[in-house]
Amino acid sequence: EPLLNDYFIEDIECNGANLPIYIVHRKYRNLRTNLAYKTNEELRDFVERLAQKAGKYISYANPLLDGSLPDGSRLNATFTQDISSLGPAFTIRKFTKTPWTPIHLIHLKTASPQILAYLWLLIEYERNIMIVGATAAGKTTFLNGLAFFIPPQARVVTIEDTRELALFHSNWLPSVARAGVGLANLVGQKHGE
Repeated sequence: EPLLNDYFIEDIECNGANLPIYIVHRKYRNLRTNLAYKTNEELRDFVERLAQKAGKYISYANPLLDGSLPDGSRLNATFTQDISSLGPAFTIRKFTKTPWTPIHLIHLKTASPQILAYLWLLIEYERNIMIVGATAAGKTTFLNGLAFFIPPQARVVTIEDTRELALFHSNWLPSVARAGVGLANLVGQKHGE
């Protein structure tokens, strides 16, 4: 709880039992803590509780989890040594409640005023933009900032694997993707299999 409630902590990373939990701090970046789960059983129980908070299920049969905690934090977890050789593990990525504006992006030198002006024109003239980057590179933060350029009257529909975006549009439909039904299952149902 203290880690989740600390504004300056962006990520909480546990790689297995008897290993220190690491955090990603907004100012000091990656830091090792003096916290650790003593046994795989204790860590597995905690991962199960995280899954329940996310409204999901994790087990030996379903050992991977991607979800969102009630505060909007993104949760990734593993349950068995088949997936993570060190046993159960989890990462919690926290997001700010208020998205960064284009002005924030300029002050942090994430983007220049010229680039943001160009992207604003692309959005205004309904052109496509692709935002690509590694994990924790700031893609969601950047996209949230660009969303300020979407006209307020425009209809916005987002579909995400795990809900992360925070838009200030009243005509916004945030959606979450779900696993599809495989073609083999549909063919089998049609033929009575």
